[in-house]
Amino acid sequence: MYEKGKWLRRVQSGYPEKWKEYLAEKERLVVEYGLHKYFLWDDYFKPHQNFFLRWLWDTLPNRDTAILDAGCGIGFLALRLHNLGYNDYHGIDVNESSIAVGTKLLSKFGLDPNLRSGSVGETGFEEGQFNVVCALDASYDSGFDMERACKEAHRVLKRRGYLVMDIAYTPSELYTKLYGKDEMEEYLSDFSSVEFLSIPKREDLKYGVVARR
Repeated sequence: MYEKGKWLRRVQSGYPEKWKEYLAEKERLVVEYGLHKYFLWDDYFKPHQNFFLRWLWDTLPNRDTAILDAGCGIGFLALRLHNLGYNDYHGIDVNESSIAVGTKLLSKFGLDPNLRSGSVGETGFEEGQFNVVCALDASYDSGFDMERACKEAHRVLKRRGYLVMDIAYTPSELYTKLYGKDEMEEYLSDFSSVEFLSIPKREDLKYGVVARR
């Protein structure tokens, strides 16, 4: 049964007996595949993911919601979504090593990883497949094209589907590509509505964007 507001307890409750095994295997695979060490920083990703997960839990409680995780990395969000009961997950990333590591890690929990190569600007999916496209920690990447990403998200979303992103507005060592709200409204002009939200613990660096098709 859907319990609004209890998403965090639910997302943290899954697989406690396998968690140490998961963390050890993740560290081994990140080193083996030569991935950046930030893939080991679960606490770094949590504020952005928690922003999305809470929004999803409160807005789209149907566990059959079709979700595209654009820039999925090694699939940490996939694991947390599964803990919440969402069962129609697809992840894409431009880094083949990330896909390989994520596939192995999620398989350890008996999950179908459903990860494949692709980018926010070129997902490789047909039109109107998803209720939600989320792009977390993607917009500051040097190869990210915001205009193309917004158009592609609009294309693969179902009618009245949502694009959810986190956007940097304060320069930092990691966040060098910055976007203002007026600028984002122009990029998202094909969408019927755009909402800007606060991201707890990242308020001074980022804001969240929720655009409805």
